[in-house]
Amino acid sequence: MRDGFRCVHCESRHGIQAHHIFRRVTFPEGKYELGNGITLCRVCHKLLHSEFNRRPH
Repeated sequence: MRDGFRCVHCESRHGIQAHHIFRRVTFPEGKYELGNGITLCRVCHKLLHSEFNRRPH
């Protein structure tokens, strides 16, 4: 609801997914914190993870 049911990057309303801002591995207590999440579409979520997986933020 906070992000208007759309991707915060491209504003798409299709394939909406939740993305953790701080990784669950490094911030496990933030796993269910609403402030630790943003809404992304499937395409933007995949792109973001392809750029940052296995590398520190």
